[in-house]
Amino acid sequence: MTDQEFFQGILEKDEKVFQEFYFKYYKLCYKVIEDTLKDQYTVEEAKDCLSESMIYIWFNIRKYDPKKYNFRNWFTLIVYSRAYNKKKQLDNENRKIEKFRRKNLHKNKSYSPEELLIMFENNSMIYEMIENLNDPMKEIAKRRFIDGEKPSTISKNLKIPIKSVHNYIFRAKKILKERRNNHE
Repeated sequence: MTDQEFFQGILEKDEKVFQEFYFKYYKLCYKVIEDTLKDQYTVEEAKDCLSESMIYIWFNIRKYDPKKYNFRNWFTLIVYSRAYNKKKQLDNENRKIEKFRRKNLHKNKSYSPEELLIMFENNSMIYEMIENLNDPMKEIAKRRFIDGEKPSTISKNLKIPIKSVHNYIFRAKKILKERRNNHE
């Protein structure tokens, strides 16, 4: 099948054509993912990225413009874009883990892998709960609880009155405590 036939078949939501497309190009797509993620990935993450890319192609085939790209360049660009986003996500997670280690691990104490995992999962849950707060409370909570900034510094940097910062911190603590209790 030609690329134009693949495009037309996917456009018409022909699952057999899409399956042929997948089997013809999955190695190329996987290679793009490997080259983009380099050695910062697991096989499962690479497979997830490939699946996400294929799903995106299936549901967004109408976005393909033959005047701008040939079909192969278009879908490899999608795969690259998905892999690049995955790489940024993994880099961000690695930075969070490293920041957590620097901030929470005491030099004189060694932790078992299980203890580290539990500590990190608790910390990840807090990050997630803070991300779900509304602005400016979210930004203030990040600066206070994650970065350890003092309320006066937060007030100065965000140009918010100190009293408001204290109120946001108080309300954030209350909300986070309620969410944690509901989570347990």
